Amino acid sequence: MSSTTSRARLSLLFVTLGLVSSALACSGGDADTSGDVGAPTSATPPGTSAPGPGSTPTDPGTTPEPAKAGPTVLSTAPVDGAKGVKSDAVFVVTFDRPMDAASVAGAYASAELPSDKVALSWNGSGDQLSITPTSPLSYAAGAADVAAKTYAVSIGTGAKDKGGLPLAKPLALTVQTLRRVTAAMPMTSPLTGRAASNGTFTSTVLAAGDFLALGGEEREARGLLTFVLTSIPEAGAEVEKATLSLHVASSEGSPNSLGVLSAEHVGYASGPEGYAAEARSATNTLYVGSINGAPPLRSANVTAMVKDDVANRAARLERTQIRLRHVDGMNGDGNADLATYDKGAASLFVTYLAP
Repeated sequence: MSSTTSRARLSLLFVTLGLVSSALACSGGDADTSGDVGAPTSATPPGTSAPGPGSTPTDPGTTPEPAKAGPTVLSTAPVDGAKGVKSDAVFVVTFDRPMDAASVAGAYASAELPSDKVALSWNGSGDQLSITPTSPLSYAAGAADVAAKTYAVSIGTGAKDKGGLPLAKPLALTVQTLRRVTAAMPMTSPLTGRAASNGTFTSTVLAAGDFLALGGEEREARGLLTFVLTSIPEAGAEVEKATLSLHVASSEGSPNSLGVLSAEHVGYASGPEGYAAEARSATNTLYVGSINGAPPLRSANVTAMVKDDVANRAARLERTQIRLRHVDGMNGDGNADLATYDKGAASLFVTYLAP
């Protein structure tokens, strides 16, 4: 073989080897490139993805714990917005877990009940706080339109549970106490006047004693009064005091000779019926006083009567009815012994508690 032919064959072999190397490099073949500059040191296992930028690999067998929630208030007594709260009320706050007493005390605030005016105490498990005022809560006093007094207390997020977690939401509790109302009850004029033993009734005169009828016959007179209770609220009202006031307009003879004047608790539908109506209770017969001499103002405590009528207001048509009667009725001396009262000035003042 000539030297020329040998050189041609070697050239063809080198060209063939070069083409094969290029093909392997382009197809990502199995050639060992571990020694190449810039080659990756490891490969991602099949079926997994590489972590993204800034991510931290986690153990696939664990789950991160959620952040713990702070304590919450489950309930309060009285509830927020309550009306008609009594003077001896204690504010009770129930939490969902035991609390750190010192932090709760530090987070407590109230303009009306500052910390030096209350005592804070806890139940055995430490999840219920009692806020006890050192003095009774006060009531607004006045007429029927008097505004109720407001008390507000709060516990801020500085309050913590035993583990140190702060209260999730601050507590704001506002309540209103009862109102003490004093008002005159309206009079029913047609049922207020003088009933006589002869079966007559007049609403033009309010009198009690005895008088001489036509022909000189002595008759007993009993005074009747009817007052309407509709101004006292039906819900939540509590009568504290009721006073009947009478002004002596004039007198004849000696009404004192007929004995003391009593205020009797009665019920009647008409004036003539009121004369003989049975007294509702002996305990409601109250001494008013002598009508002779000064002062001309006579009064009686009729609280028991009004309380009883308020308790039975529907059956008694929202009324308090009172009869004025001298215990001896008539003395048979042939003279009039009669006290006449100013009907327009007769009044029933009632003091009651209401929301």
